[in-house]
Formats: sequence, C-alpha cells, structure tokens
Amino acid sequence: MPPMDIMVGVYYYPWHGPGAGGHGFDDTLRDHLVPKQAPALGHYNNADPAVIENHIQQSLRGNIDFWACSWWGPGSYEDNVIRNNILPHALAGNLKYVILYESVGRLGSFSDPDYSNLVPDFSYLQENFFGNPHYLKIDGRPVVFIYLTREYFRGQGDSALADLRSRFPALYIVADDVFGRYYRSSYATKWDAVTAYDVYGQSLRPLGSTRAALSRLGLILSDARNAANSVGVGLVPFASPGFNDRGVRSGHTGAPRYLEDEFISFEGDLFRTMLRDVVVPRVDPQARNMLLITSFNEWHEDTQIEATVGTGVETSDDDSATGVEYTQGDSYSDYGTLYLDILRQETTFLRSAELDNDCTSNFADFSAVADHWLESPCNEGNDWCEQADIDRMGDVDMRDLLLLNMNWLKDCAIARWRLNETEGDIAYDSSGIYNGLLNGGPSWMPQARESSGALELDGNDDYVSTDFVLDPGIGPFSVFMWAKGDSPGRVLISQTDGFGFGRSWLATDASGRLMTDLRHPGRGGTALISDCLVTDGNWHEIGLVWDGSCRILMVDSAEVERDATSLPGLAGATGVLYFGAAKDLAPASFWAGLLSDIRIYEQAIAP
Repeated sequence: MPPMDIMVGVYYYPWHGPGAGGHGFDDTLRDHLVPKQAPALGHYNNADPAVIENHIQQSLRGNIDFWACSWWGPGSYEDNVIRNNILPHALAGNLKYVILYESVGRLGSFSDPDYSNLVPDFSYLQENFFGNPHYLKIDGRPVVFIYLTREYFRGQGDSALADLRSRFPALYIVADDVFGRYYRSSYATKWDAVTAYDVYGQSLRPLGSTRAALSRLGLILSDARNAANSVGVGLVPFASPGFNDRGVRSGHTGAPRYLEDEFISFEGDLFRTMLRDVVVPRVDPQARNMLLITSFNEWHEDTQIEATVGTGVETSDDDSATGVEYTQGDSYSDYGTLYLDILRQETTFLRSAELDNDCTSNFADFSAVADHWLESPCNEGNDWCEQADIDRMGDVDMRDLLLLNMNWLKDCAIARWRLNETEGDIAYDSSGIYNGLLNGGPSWMPQARESSGALELDGNDDYVSTDFVLDPGIGPFSVFMWAKGDSPGRVLISQTDGFGFGRSWLATDASGRLMTDLRHPGRGGTALISDCLVTDGNWHEIGLVWDGSCRILMVDSAEVERDATSLPGLAGATGVLYFGAAKDLAPASFWAGLLSDIRIYEQAIAP
C-alpha cells in the first residue's frame, strides 16, 4: 500500500494556439461529436495568461502538483510558451514544472537514431529551465522525463547516454521505459525512475475498457516496480481516463471512459477504478511517491482530464458519413470537472486513515476500524462506520486495516518545515514539495528547542518564502507552529494574493495578542483576536483551525478564541506563503525572534 502523500503529475501540452507549430482542436474527437464537446475555455491559446491561470486553478482543484511539459527543442512553439508565458506567469509558483523531452522530434528514427541533439538540448535546458525556482527538483536534482527510452536507449544509445550523464550528473531522469509484462531490472539500471506514457497500448488496446485490462495493468506495474526496486530505481505508476485518437489518425480502436464489461457503468468509472484499485496502491517511495496522468490536455488522443463546458448531452453520434466513424458507437459525456474531482478524491483519500481529527493514525482510529470490522455495507448515516471505511469501498475489511497500518503514527500534514537545518538558505519541507527560501539572512539555531532546531529572524528584513501550499477558501484546514518573540504587532505567517486576496494567517496585535486576519469573503469581515499574549519571550505552540464555519485560535494545545457565530466561508487566495512577514513585506511586520516546526493540514484538527 502507498504512503499518504502522493506527488501527482500530468503530461501537459503547451502547443494549442495559432501560428507555426501551434495545434488546433478541429482534429480532435470532441470536435467531431454531435453535438460538439468543447474545452471549458473553448479553443484556446496556451500562451494566453488567462488560459494559464485557469489551467493552474484546474490543477489545484485536481490535486495536481506538477506539469510534465511537452518540449520539442529550442525555439519550438512549446519551448516559447513554457519559457516566455508559463514559467514567468504570476501564478506559476502554485505548481512545479518539468520537461517532457520529446525524443521522436529530437533523436530521429527508432532504427537509425541521431543523438547529436542530445547534449546541446540539455545544455539549453540547463541554461533556460533547470535554474527556475518553479522547476521540480528531487534532492536538488532537476527532473526530466524522456519519452520512449525503450526505443532509443535499449540495445543502442549507451555512449550517448553516458556522455549526457557525465556532462549533467545532477539530472534525475524518469524514463518512459515500461511496456507490457516482465520488465527487466537490467533496463532500469540506466535511470533514476521508470514509467510509461502509453497506458492504452499495453492494457486498454488489447482488452478494452474492462476489469481484465485493469488487472493486466496491475501486473505490469507490479512487474516493473519489483524489477526497478531490485536495482535501487523507483517506479512512477501511470493512469489515463481513456483513449480515442480517431480524430487525428485511423487504425486504433477507442477505449471509452466507462467499464465496458459492467452491466451498469458510468462516465469516469474506468479512471476511478484504475486509480483506486491499480495505480494508487502501487505508488513507490523510491520514486518520491510520484504518479503520472496521461494527460491534462492531449485532446488529439482524448486522454485529457481538462474540464469541458459540462452542459452538453451524452452522445455516441459524430459528424462522419456513417455517424459513428469517430465514436465507433461508444458514448461520450460532456464531463465538466469530473476527472479533476476524481483525481483529487483518489489521491487524497489516504489521509482519511486518520479518523478522529487529531491528524495521527493511532489506537483511537484502530478502535473505530475494529468496532465496525467486516460490516458490509456500512449503513447510511452510520458516521463512524463510513469513516472506518478508509478505502471508500463500502465495507470495513483488510484493505482498511492495511491503510491504517501504513499510516500508523504518521502526522498527516500536507507540508511541514521542521526548521532544524544547520546551514544553507533552504528550509526543507518534509514532503519535498514546498521547500522554503530564506531571505534577508536569518540564522539557523540547531539547539534552540529541546526537541528541534529553529530559525532566528532579526525583525528587520528576515523571512522565509514558499510556493503556494493551500487556498484557505477551499475548505477546512489548520496551521500550527512554535514561536518565541517579544515584539508585538508582528506577523508569523501570511499569504500573498495570487488569485484572490491574501491575508495574515497568524499574527500578533499591537499588544502582542494572537490573532488571524483571515476573514469571510463578504463585506464587514473582521479579524479574530484573542486575549492570549504570545510575545512574552517564551516558546509557545500557536495555531489556527478553520473547521468550515468557525476560526479557532490555539495556544499551547488550548483553545483561546473562536468565532461566536458561523461564517459563510473564508476569502480565497492562491499566493505564496511568507513565514515571519506580512504579504507586502512591510518593515514593521517582520518577526523578531525564533520560529520552529511549522505544519499545515488540509483538515480541521480537533482542539
């Protein structure tokens, strides 16, 4: 079973738009349906800032952490969009980005490849991409996905790959190397992790959208993981919602998005079942728990999970002479945000192995599972049985116990900065996703607390900045930290605007009392201020819990203030976080003192 935190990536195609190298939508299945089913954004241009913003927002909805961006060489259409439009975008920091190296456009034919572009291409990538703060790195190593390594680097290309490795030793290469059963460990030794782009060809094409195809995919993934792990290499498991490329080429049988061998099956069942039963259980810690989706927006092959308009009717009709040349009689739904929502549900549900809202899987949670052991189905309205059904399969059984065991005594924070480093300018997040950057020159204090180190900020210009972690407007969340200071009126954690209006999550007022400036989105919202003084020069564990209706301020494990009446929600924001300063970096806001062990949870922690 997988660990709690999954790093979700999607293959992203920045090639839609006008001009040389740009792709349209008229050669897609959805554009041939009767009636048509269009992207929610219409026939868009990937370079449009509004499109990029919307795609980032869709990604956040789908629990997506990074885009693997299709790249076809220096100066290509995709290169220009990624470099000039996506990475500089004001909201780019909400995600991470990697290059999907499109080898078929750079290395020539399979039978007679030309590797002369390889080193110059990676020199270009190093100069223009790897140093970008939004580029995904694992242990400081820039991640690159290489397409079809199983064709270009199996039985050939060894010297070219060795040359690439010698010139760029820091690369973390994820190879598109898996296809079919019985993957060999000798194949994996060249790579840092292995995966597959083509889900359809090795499972859905031979067996259709069936449970038999999903069983085969499970065996393929297990073979590959066992082989790769045996030589210290990770597996990045892969999933896709379906496949139909008949809008752009002929010869392939489509794979609809429901289960064809089920008497009753609905849109999205294939993807949901694939994730839940096959892919998510095989997420691999040796590959940093990455999971790849084919794709976010490859509309030509109809593998996209990007939102459609969502108001059209289900149809199996198309505009061909026969009326079914493109659909082959399969039904297609105008699915809206369905696939984004499925992806979020199926890649975040493992956090529910913690059942009593203390955010640690322990004996209280085990007791809930034991009390409802083998209940099937859980009776509607029986809240504890439904909670004990951790895997959401309708009963309480061994799968739920295994999930609980895998998460035993683990803290369920989505991000945690222990601040126990001893040197450097990076504050490392335990998940490896939200590492913070030290600004102004704060000092590491390894012995500042008995059980942990701390970071000392001078109150003048020291602070830590991170990428986007959480939108407070989406739902319940909690944040806790340890702090020590004696200067009132300072800010502990704030969020910049991004898409929305950022505020100070935790701060002190002019008297040194703990407060939050997060407010409801309507007019008349006010800060919540406690009577608890926290700038007395002593260590305090302070926190904010938003349970969906009330803000609750915590100090040293005790509730010190909460809203007297329910709020309709909190105003959203998708900006970056600052530790130790206000969002505008106002001079009077800088924290003077020590910070330690900052944790953010995507749920309300019970006071």
